[in-house]
Amino acid sequence: MARHQVKKTKTKLFIALLGLSLFLLFTPQRITSSLNFFFVQLFKPALSIGKELPYRLIKPGSINYETVSRREYNRLWAAYKNLEADLDRLARDYETLAGYKAFFPNEEILVTTAGIITYQQDEYLSIDKGTSHGIRKGQYILGQNTIIGVIGETSSTTARVILVTDTKSNIPVIISREGKSKKITGNLKGTGLGSCKIDLVSTSQDVKPGDTVLAEAIPGKLPASRVIGEVVRAWPSESSPLLWDITVLPIYRASDLNNVAVITPEKE
Repeated sequence: MARHQVKKTKTKLFIALLGLSLFLLFTPQRITSSLNFFFVQLFKPALSIGKELPYRLIKPGSINYETVSRREYNRLWAAYKNLEADLDRLARDYETLAGYKAFFPNEEILVTTAGIITYQQDEYLSIDKGTSHGIRKGQYILGQNTIIGVIGETSSTTARVILVTDTKSNIPVIISREGKSKKITGNLKGTGLGSCKIDLVSTSQDVKPGDTVLAEAIPGKLPASRVIGEVVRAWPSESSPLLWDITVLPIYRASDLNNVAVITPEKE
């Protein structure tokens, strides 16, 4: 009898819940939204207990921070970031040096990288290394994988690079062509207009646009010939028809230079 009564109760409960579900299903949304808001407000105090309990259990001063003070943390953090920046700079310097050293794989040389302080178009660069770093007048400068000039004036911490395009530049060079064994020598002088000239080369010599111009190797200064630029024009000089009027365009773009390298073949 009791079991039959329980069974009837479950059936009634099921029918009641089913009816309530159908009622809620077909009830307009504005009414169900109001019911939802009502239940949220009704049970909000009970639901908030679980969220606030962890914070209420933590008493002020009960946490033992095994750390330094904020001031000390900031100091250590700044020191760490500075070291990180130094490491990044050294890594870049090493990569740059490795690239420059690859220019002279069979030579014992020293290469010092330097940053550019100021730049005067087609004339000079000022760099952030000087005599205290082993920089001396007349040393050759690499930039953009080419010879771009030589050291002019120096101080203990800075130096000025005379670019190959400067009118004061005068560099012994070789004119070379692939497949041609004979090398033509001359002196490269800047025009001050972004180009260079090679003088005193006889028209009997075979010179053509496209020939490569290299700085001539000089013992104690430049251990091996290295490229400067390319011949872009060669025709007989108007003033001296027996000599070539040779125009050379440097390979490097001065506006693209971020750093340079000073070649020091021998330790002093």
